[in-house]
Amino acid sequence: MAFILRPFAGRDPKVFRSALGDPARRRRRLPTGNPQALFDGRLALDRPRGVNRDMVERRVPFLIEGPSFAASLPEAAAIEAFRSEIFDADAVFLFDYWLSKCAGGGIPRKVLIDPAELSNLLPVLYIEEWDDERRQSRIRLAGEFHREQAGFNVQGLAVDDHATGVANALWKQCDRCNFFELRPTLCGYSLKHVDKAHKRLADLTLPMRDESGSVLTIGMTWCF
Repeated sequence: MAFILRPFAGRDPKVFRSALGDPARRRRRLPTGNPQALFDGRLALDRPRGVNRDMVERRVPFLIEGPSFAASLPEAAAIEAFRSEIFDADAVFLFDYWLSKCAGGGIPRKVLIDPAELSNLLPVLYIEEWDDERRQSRIRLAGEFHREQAGFNVQGLAVDDHATGVANALWKQCDRCNFFELRPTLCGYSLKHVDKAHKRLADLTLPMRDESGSVLTIGMTWCF
């Protein structure tokens, strides 16, 4: 299975399954080509001109888990199925860039991720690290967009420091996928936990390794 949609504790699982809509509609492909060819270096990293607009009406919260990169590069069909769920052109670009750095089939090394090649995305990017003592992720770096949306500086904060309720549970499920199963994730949520329930955000989070072999994540956030 290319992706997994998981419900959250205390909520009706059908709500989250229905958020994906008609499966036939969400198989629409994005225009930048085959991800296996991208991985092999046969395609240029051009920004996509279109995205799957069906996904923009998705209900929140939701969590979509991509295939695991723990052992090797997943099958191209599994990668494409996850990629087709990403409904923001810049996020597709980030995913394709990350995929192009997966040399040898595993998750990329942080040293290969060049901020200069992602300069237009820096305000919306974040990097997370694992806090072993607290058993949850911590935001190592975050662009200005995250301060603007939260209303405070989130840099250096662990999940429990800045999120409650459904958002807290959602991000901890993402932690499991990103840090232990080495899966990319796509999630959506409202900012109800900071009294902005009218705002909906989506996160694309992608695992990578630092020079010591520890897992970090790089991701981006956007409004929809």
